[in-house]
Amino acid sequence: MIFFCDNPPLKEKGFGLSVLTYNQLLGLGNAVRYLITFRGQNGITRTDIVGDASWPTLLCDDIFSRLVERNLKGKFRRLLESFGFLVYFPKVLAIARENPTSPIFAPIGSSASLLWRVLLLKLFTRNRMWLYFVDDIEFISKRLARPFELACAKLLLPAAIKSADRVFVISEGLGKAYLDRHGVSHRLILPCFRTIVPPPRKHEKDSKEFIFVFSGGLSFLYNDTLLLFQSAIRKFNLTQPPRGCRLIIQTYSPKSQFLSIGFDETVTEYRTSESRGDFLSYREADCFLIPYSFDPEATVMVSTSFPQKVAELLQMSRSILFFGPTYSSVISFFQKAGLPHVVDSSEPHAIGKAIRVLTSAPPENALLDRYAALHRAHFSPEATASVLVSEKGFTHPFGVPHRERAVGDRND
Repeated sequence: MIFFCDNPPLKEKGFGLSVLTYNQLLGLGNAVRYLITFRGQNGITRTDIVGDASWPTLLCDDIFSRLVERNLKGKFRRLLESFGFLVYFPKVLAIARENPTSPIFAPIGSSASLLWRVLLLKLFTRNRMWLYFVDDIEFISKRLARPFELACAKLLLPAAIKSADRVFVISEGLGKAYLDRHGVSHRLILPCFRTIVPPPRKHEKDSKEFIFVFSGGLSFLYNDTLLLFQSAIRKFNLTQPPRGCRLIIQTYSPKSQFLSIGFDETVTEYRTSESRGDFLSYREADCFLIPYSFDPEATVMVSTSFPQKVAELLQMSRSILFFGPTYSSVISFFQKAGLPHVVDSSEPHAIGKAIRVLTSAPPENALLDRYAALHRAHFSPEATASVLVSEKGFTHPFGVPHRERAVGDRND
């Protein structure tokens, strides 16, 4: 398989699609013939991309390495990436033609920039083209007022989908949206993540605080629900002495954004870090929080999103509180899985009740075992690999990667 992506796979510095792609590559192992990518963001070096990689890599912006590793504006960066791709296009074609039976697997995020390159590759190669959509490009571009991206998506997305030999999506909600809009059949590949060294279990401590941790960027997908949760914590702390609660927001968003949203630092703490290995908050956590907005204007994004952090947090040996509307793909998935601590109401009494339940006792081993089984079956790199290698006409060179099977395991 040939991976072709805008966002480079990253083990340490990456977020979102970069981390997801890295873990997908881990699962496929020797089935990966080549990775074709770009640096993708400021401050990313060749070493960051290839240092932990066991797969051959072509960086299509290498010709501009001294420029693209600096702090460049987005439009200028995209221009250099486009020109670099055209310069390296003969090499890209040579890689494809040397591996004619290898599908080209293209993870596509919130930008339409990869679409024209996918169409160009499809025009000049005979390799099967497999597209993997992780975001609703059209809706995000409209919501974030990106008219150029929106125009490109409307022009190129239908053509790219039509040219694809296989379409994969990250969530049931996104699959339904693309089926309704573009009539595309699809398969589901949920996000995957492998924690090499999970944080140790939290030791009993003298502090009476119960710590909730939210991990991720601050955005309209989460902010209003985080504020609802903050209000619930404040009320809990007043009415349920002596044990209080605190919320830690572990984010790469700037603190100025945190303050502008209206968080109360007496109950909500801001944390940031450049590396996942520095997340002290993960070791402090009693429970992780995965929230989704109840705002009707965010319905499309909430229903189509399925973040990388879900796959990561299932491995942390902590309780997880899922808080959002039933039309969220995340909330729906874990409701169907029959997990506790899923709150699908924005009413204060509902989240207050969940907080009381969680703070009354530590998580049972049976719940942690269920998290582990769900991770193996649906959110591990091996689970992703099993979906891809089960495709007709694609054979893993060393057989299907081994993975433990969980109760109710399935590949869809």
